[in-house]
Amino acid sequence: MPGTDEELIALVNGLVSCRIGCGEIEDIRWADGTPISRAEWRSAMLMVEYIGRCQRKPPGQRAAMRLLRSLLSPEQRRTLRVSKCFYATSPGGATFRFIPRVGQTARVERHGSRYFRVSTFCLHDEEGTDKMPPADIALAHMLLIKADEERFFAMANEHKDSPQMWNGEYLRGLRRAREEREAG
Repeated sequence: MPGTDEELIALVNGLVSCRIGCGEIEDIRWADGTPISRAEWRSAMLMVEYIGRCQRKPPGQRAAMRLLRSLLSPEQRRTLRVSKCFYATSPGGATFRFIPRVGQTARVERHGSRYFRVSTFCLHDEEGTDKMPPADIALAHMLLIKADEERFFAMANEHKDSPQMWNGEYLRGLRRAREEREAG
């Protein structure tokens, strides 16, 4: 059937046939050879444009990532490459996780071999100004935390997570309750 997701993907990849005559498209067909109406063609072109916009990185993100990587330690760069995030410790001893792809900052605690999020922070440029690339936001958060942790806490909106998420006894209790339900 024309217009399926697979055919839109084929359209995006250029696998739809069309014949151009006198500078205008005369005959447009789906991958299976079915003719495409003008309305379907317009919808498909809007879909292609939308998919393209969704796949593009925010303006300046590539340059922002280069700058960020240049300021990270070799261990932080390795973690960023492998996990798409990196960790930094503040002068006050708190550990933070930064996700530069989306500009997210979270305070984390290590329990065993894993990090658990304690809270997330929202601090960004003013509304109505040109939007900063997310990697620049993550870098700004890291530098502000390293330079003046108290000011960062005063400026940022903190959203606390449930302390139960990392509590080992709480998790063991959940596991016991699940095992009891399954056994009984």
